[in-house]
Amino acid sequence: MTSIMLTVKVVLLDLDGTVVKLKYRYIDAKAEVFNMLKLNGVPDYVLDSKLSLYENLERVKNYMESAGEAYRYEQILNISLKIAEKYEFEAASNPELLEGAYEALMRLKNMKLKLAIITNNCFKATELILSKLKIGKFFELIVARDDVKAMKPSPEPIKYALLKLNLRECEAVVVGDSTIDVKAALKAGVTSIGIASGVATREVLREAGANYVINGIRELPKLIEDISYGGL
Repeated sequence: MTSIMLTVKVVLLDLDGTVVKLKYRYIDAKAEVFNMLKLNGVPDYVLDSKLSLYENLERVKNYMESAGEAYRYEQILNISLKIAEKYEFEAASNPELLEGAYEALMRLKNMKLKLAIITNNCFKATELILSKLKIGKFFELIVARDDVKAMKPSPEPIKYALLKLNLRECEAVVVGDSTIDVKAALKAGVTSIGIASGVATREVLREAGANYVINGIRELPKLIEDISYGGL
């Protein structure tokens, strides 16, 4: 663990793999987007299956700009997000809370903390998930991809949330299960808590630069207390 002095006022949480478990067919979604991109002239070497969909879209943007085809990117992006949206709504139809999530959210609220969701999913699918699981009441704010021009690992969603909540970087922590959450937090200058309950292992999250790593959301309230009052 890294020694950091801060007083936490807001917890910015990723959704899938952090708070909830979704049957999201990531591999199928990425494969469909990749196929569409290739049909639209994007070379194989631009795409990397090891990276997230949104990191790949950023690579496509850079490629198109360097090839003098920046004008085509907006259309390509919109088609890609429409494909992603289809899979997001499919996953949102049957969400599950991760073990201990409800109790952890309740405890965090009892600690007088603000909670916000920071997700790369679309707003409507996110809202549906929160409604089905009856946890929307816990969150002051939802930042979905509809709200920003760039998605995680860009720091823009985090900066947008802090602006909306009128809080500073030193008053926030970002909690997520993937390296894109950690990368976004680092770029935004916000403390990152990796949660090894989703796509990344503890080792991968540490290597990405997470300030802290926990096994699941059940451990989060105690860690926040330790950070704020124990000087961890």
